[in-house]
Amino acid sequence: MPLSPIRLRLSVAVLCFAAVALAQQPYNWVNNPPPVEVFAPSFEKVWAASYEKPAFQSIKGRLIPEDGTWSTLAPLLGMSRCWLRELPTPDGVKLLLHAHTVDVPYWVYECRLEAGIGATKGYSNLVKAVEKSRQDWQISPNGGRSVEFGLGDEERMTTLREDRKIFMTSRGNVSVKNSGVSVEIRIKREICTEPLCNHSVR
Repeated sequence: MPLSPIRLRLSVAVLCFAAVALAQQPYNWVNNPPPVEVFAPSFEKVWAASYEKPAFQSIKGRLIPEDGTWSTLAPLLGMSRCWLRELPTPDGVKLLLHAHTVDVPYWVYECRLEAGIGATKGYSNLVKAVEKSRQDWQISPNGGRSVEFGLGDEERMTTLREDRKIFMTSRGNVSVKNSGVSVEIRIKREICTEPLCNHSVR
């Protein structure tokens, strides 16, 4: 039996509402990964901020006293949480910098996705998106290791495979890691030890 005009309009409205609701669902690297054309500008904003002196200052938020990290004004799409962290300058670099009396705060940008059993799928999707976001990557081979942990007692041990891929340029790198239950990404800039480093070149 053909639909009445009112029922037809209602059906069309329901379908349109469902399509809009689906499109507005938050991105998630396991079930709803953002398209590369959507992810790339978000990623590029963070990558560009890594060239700042100190790094990431334009996207630095407030201090989180509980863990000593800083929130970020530019979280990556599809991640559970993103933050900035200041690390000690490596000893070998300190020796090189001392001759130039240069103080280099060593900041890194990190995000984590709590993915549970979907971590492997989320890791694969995020790796593909990072790889396609820029054309100048040097990509490390797939690396990883097996990790054992106990579930309440020493006799019950579970082995997880921890996978990692690193995307490198001459001035920085992006590390994507699958820990078995979560997916993590770290963006950091290599510390320049030359007195006349050009920090504006991307």
